[in-house]
Amino acid sequence: MASLLWIAYKIALLCLVIHAEWTSDATEVVNGRTIPNDAKTIPVVTTRSGAISGDTVEYLGKSVNVFLGIPYAEPPVGHLRLRKPLPVEPWPGTLNATKRPNQCPQNPFGWPPMPGKSFNCSEDCLYLNIWAPKQVNAAGLRDVMVWIHGGDFVLGSSSWDFYDGGMLAAYGDVVVVSMNYRLGRLGFLNAASEEAPGNQGLHDQNMALRWVKENIVFFGGNKSAVTLFGQDAGAASIAMHMISPLSTGLFRRVILQSGGPFWKLRTSSMIEGHVPLNTKSVKRVRNCTIRTRKQIDEEFEKELADAVLRRGVEDVYHMYGPTFDNEFLPLNPHMAFSMGLFNEADVLIGSNVNEGAWEFLRHMRWRTFVNSSEFTSLKLLNYIKLFFNEYGFRKHLGSQATEGVYYYYASNLRGLDVLHNREYVFEFIGDYLYTCPTKYFAEALADHNTTVYFYRFSHATARQERPMWASATHFDEIPFVFGRPLRHPERYTTVEKELSVAMMDAWVSFAKHGHKTVFVLDHSPYFLTSCQQHIEFDIFTKTRQPGIIPLAPISKSLWTCSVEAAFEYCRIVWDVFPTSKLIRFVVSGTSARYLNSWMQEDQSMSYLMAVMAQVGAPSETGSSKDYNIITGLTAAIEALCECSEVQHECRTSLTETAGKMVNRGRIVCITSMKSDAEIRTLEERFYNILTEHNKLASGTDCLMPVHKCELVVLLTCPVNKEIDMTGFSKRDVGSVLSSEVHRCRSGRHLAVKLGYLVQIHYNLASTTVTGIPMKEEQNANSSANY
Repeated sequence: MASLLWIAYKIALLCLVIHAEWTSDATEVVNGRTIPNDAKTIPVVTTRSGAISGDTVEYLGKSVNVFLGIPYAEPPVGHLRLRKPLPVEPWPGTLNATKRPNQCPQNPFGWPPMPGKSFNCSEDCLYLNIWAPKQVNAAGLRDVMVWIHGGDFVLGSSSWDFYDGGMLAAYGDVVVVSMNYRLGRLGFLNAASEEAPGNQGLHDQNMALRWVKENIVFFGGNKSAVTLFGQDAGAASIAMHMISPLSTGLFRRVILQSGGPFWKLRTSSMIEGHVPLNTKSVKRVRNCTIRTRKQIDEEFEKELADAVLRRGVEDVYHMYGPTFDNEFLPLNPHMAFSMGLFNEADVLIGSNVNEGAWEFLRHMRWRTFVNSSEFTSLKLLNYIKLFFNEYGFRKHLGSQATEGVYYYYASNLRGLDVLHNREYVFEFIGDYLYTCPTKYFAEALADHNTTVYFYRFSHATARQERPMWASATHFDEIPFVFGRPLRHPERYTTVEKELSVAMMDAWVSFAKHGHKTVFVLDHSPYFLTSCQQHIEFDIFTKTRQPGIIPLAPISKSLWTCSVEAAFEYCRIVWDVFPTSKLIRFVVSGTSARYLNSWMQEDQSMSYLMAVMAQVGAPSETGSSKDYNIITGLTAAIEALCECSEVQHECRTSLTETAGKMVNRGRIVCITSMKSDAEIRTLEERFYNILTEHNKLASGTDCLMPVHKCELVVLLTCPVNKEIDMTGFSKRDVGSVLSSEVHRCRSGRHLAVKLGYLVQIHYNLASTTVTGIPMKEEQNANSSANY
């Protein structure tokens, strides 16, 4: 007995030691992030690929689970080099995802100094990183923001601390993902064959997005609420995903920072095609002749792409990039976007005011122009010619176009005023590479009724590793998007910290808070009509005593059925998105009555039910001429023009540098009409009223114009009648308005119809979320007439 007690004592002591080691109070500071005391409670997530363990890191006092270096594809080495990626094979055991992955092979000396760079290169580089808030979201799933880094398709890595997504995840309560993809010739060499098909880097990105779609739910992310955001080549990549049939359904919104499909207008990749140029570039970079796949493989096996790492980046800068007329990009981007052949998505796009200065820093041989005391118009003309040659455009534009550009920018030169002349050159570069392509892209999207928003970043960072004349240039907005001033407060001013908060607000608001819904309920006398769907009180017929007369069945009114169906729609939305999706109610009688506001305290079922109880049933008296549903619809438009709390905070904190707030809305109207002509008249009047209110909202700081409005009309009637009208699916009525009409009998039919629409409106697979407890369904048969 004593020996058994001794063994039990030893086991208990061992458990105490293990527990003490597991819950150590030691803290650690890594890259400006504090590892909290409970970080030893290692987060472990089981995905379709296998189990993954990470770290818990604290940002702004909020715990974020961090998973670094998750493989999404098989290593592209050996016989897989230059081929399309293969999905990663499931791994046994638990993957330790606590270290940043290697970056893909590239020249580490090609860019000006940037903070947070890493130079550990390996061809085994197809990994992604995930930052997910630790606290379980009562709503269930969070919106997802996927970052695609830039670097001219030859440089860059998600491994850089510069792109740490933890602060954005904590502040915005979103799941942030970043990825590596193959660069340069490893990522874009096009031999027009299965062994080197081109666009390998884009296929890598697509593979990563598919991994996210299949697995992000295990990290608390919503696969149906993915926003892609990227800069430079990352933004251009996102544009390629917009026109690729392989990327359909992988994202909902996109943010393009200083890049796009026409970005830098490379003739080498997007106009001529890439096969001949790639062959020449390999010869130039490798100083050898490459004709066959076998020779290519042998060269890579010998040096593992060291030639790209050893030689200057200028030798390869504009030789690699996306190519078209293939599986990933069947069409030239110019043709695809002009014809409207792209995946639907809301777009936020913009650039920085001094993008052109970056080119001087990147192309060292041009820097002599910057400080030259002889920066004359002749020098400028020579520079423009050099610039066009660099991008392969001069032979297409010809000398006449070059002269035209020269005279446009040189007309305001001031003799030997070096500073003034330098600014004009920067403007020329920025216009050519970024501003004009961005404007062209936005116009192409707008021509096809895509929602497009534009921002302009102009802040000159006080502490930077470049000359002040290069302020607000390429890459300068990125630290503010990722919250770097909050991670390293000692390096930034108070104003810059506030700007970072404003930009994170803007980016997250675009991804997450971009939609408001207003219900308009017809409160005319007609809605006192019985829905003719009886409520059966005598449900215990088998146990009823003989001689007891059963209760007579009664039925609800159309009004009660409308309220219940709308409330159930609302309950589902708020169960899934308790804080980020806003809904208002308008009762349309002889006048319109708002039941709630956009304020968060008014966004609850208990509040709505209390207010609705005061409304009461429609009046039996009065002429039908005194009632018009357009009264309620006008009030709904006015409600959409009002700022929500999130929109107000963003607008008051944003400067012109941070962007334009999104104001999208949906109006769901439950009513009854007699003819198709009434519907057409309603649409026309609604569109005119919306247009007028947008004009008024544009002229005041108190309101916001509605950039995109969806009008959803549900025509209802008693269950024993038919609606002799034509419904139609969603169609465009004008540049900012779409409309759809549904016919539906009342009672349970109306509830089912709205249950279906809520899935469509909010990208839900069903009205319940696997693994997330939902509130109990209300028993519609137990409620009384309102």
